[in-house]
Amino acid sequence: MISIVIPVYNTKNTIIPLCEDLQKVVSHLNQEIEIILIDDRSPDQSWPLILEYSKHKPYIKALRFSRNFGQHTALSAGLDYACGDWTVVMDCDFQDSPDQIIKLYNKAQEGFDVVLARRSNRQDSFLKKIFSFIFSFIFQRLSGLETNHEIGNFRIMNKKVLNAYQLYREDLRFFTGTMSLLGFNKTSIPVAHNKRTLGKSSYNFSKSTKLAITAIISHSNRPLYLSSLLGFFFILASLTISFAVLYKKVIHGVEVEGWTSIIISIFLMGGLNLGFMGIFGLYLGKIFDQTKQRPLYIVDEKINL
Repeated sequence: MISIVIPVYNTKNTIIPLCEDLQKVVSHLNQEIEIILIDDRSPDQSWPLILEYSKHKPYIKALRFSRNFGQHTALSAGLDYACGDWTVVMDCDFQDSPDQIIKLYNKAQEGFDVVLARRSNRQDSFLKKIFSFIFSFIFQRLSGLETNHEIGNFRIMNKKVLNAYQLYREDLRFFTGTMSLLGFNKTSIPVAHNKRTLGKSSYNFSKSTKLAITAIISHSNRPLYLSSLLGFFFILASLTISFAVLYKKVIHGVEVEGWTSIIISIFLMGGLNLGFMGIFGLYLGKIFDQTKQRPLYIVDEKINL
């Protein structure tokens, strides 16, 4: 069986055609199929459509959250219910082409545990591609994990990888980062990437920035390390300047005018202190959230599960 996990949010115009295309594609592989749809409390009419569509299609399985928990938590929920020997993760906006699953599956049969879809002709806006590139660059430097801005969620994995992923239960969810942590024998292949023709992405600049911060905090403590290094640098710089001022005053009798430099120093050090406290606060807040041991998600309704 092949399980296909798809988060659903504001996709009432694409979800049914996508499911029909997926069923046709997987039938060419002579495999059974289960399509797991996770409604992240979509505000449109996606859930009623899924209810109606799934009545006579037992391979359509779905769950609906009690509230919006986010795309990466929805992916985790779908993977918790996946039963296939192979599991495909993809979005529901048709930018990931269903027929590319055949390429991923055939490549996996060469002995790979995970096959990633590399969007070499990525059909996104220029700003989105730039943001993705910058994030991947920073994330890789801070986390030490291998990332590629051309690779998103679209991939296929075997049961061994799925079971390993399910062991990770932290509150901060970043799917591609956690998948990089797992290791295993993986590769990537180029796939077609389509322009978004219906609807628009729910990731605006604010949500994308929040996701980027969450990804970095959940996979790296280097911001704390860097803030400490920067603090020591300014201590060393201030000591150097202090010795230079004392030298001028004591040896050469030069009066040092200090109002401007004092004000600049106060603002600089005050800003740095607030910035460092903010970084510490982010980590402390996430630790606080994790200690509550709250569930990752709450399911309101299920279909065929």
